[in-house]
Amino acid sequence: MFSVLIISDKKDTRELIAMFLRHKGYTAIPVSTCSEANYELENHYVSLIILERSATLLGCDSFMETNKNSGCDIPTIVVSESASLEDMQIAFKNGADDYMVKPVKHRELFFRIEAILRRTKQVYKKSLIIGEAMLDYDSLLISLPIGKKIQDIFLPQKEFHLLYLLLSYPNRIFSRQQIMNEIWDFDSESNEKTVDVHINRLRKKLKNNKDFEIVTIRNVGYKATIIRKPKKEG
Repeated sequence: MFSVLIISDKKDTRELIAMFLRHKGYTAIPVSTCSEANYELENHYVSLIILERSATLLGCDSFMETNKNSGCDIPTIVVSESASLEDMQIAFKNGADDYMVKPVKHRELFFRIEAILRRTKQVYKKSLIIGEAMLDYDSLLISLPIGKKIQDIFLPQKEFHLLYLLLSYPNRIFSRQQIMNEIWDFDSESNEKTVDVHINRLRKKLKNNKDFEIVTIRNVGYKATIIRKPKKEG
């Protein structure tokens, strides 16, 4: 479920990182330019970006800034040969979440990836609590407060996974193509209108829900917004 976009104009670097991450169970998407990266982001769901910042890879800083200001703000680890504080400052200012100086040890990179995804609540998550609603990944159940009672609603797998995806990243906009690539198999004969059909079914089933909302982004896709936050314990 977790995809890492690797941007480096050095083939050996991106391929070795991709091979290591695939061995660890991640989906790795290696690209050599920022324009290729933008294409992948438009067509694939990405959990985290590894960006090698170098003089020969054009558009690194503007790419990070665009990602930061686009509304999706995908976590980014910058890899660089420079250990200067000035270069680190530029990277963090443009949206980096972490900064590593080459040579990079793959195991350390993996630990940092998991740490960032834990902070953003993306790793190994089997349930979500949104307000007073709870989604259980294993059972495909969503529990909703209806009046004074809790109602369990079983959702078909595709509907549940779609809802789970949107609620895992509140306010992030997903295009229909991104949703298709994440939820449906690549050899599926379904088209983007299938996403609209599943969204409409979810809205009907969850019409009494007061904890979140699925918002249509015209000509783009969908996002989830949180209406009621979880109650604090104690």
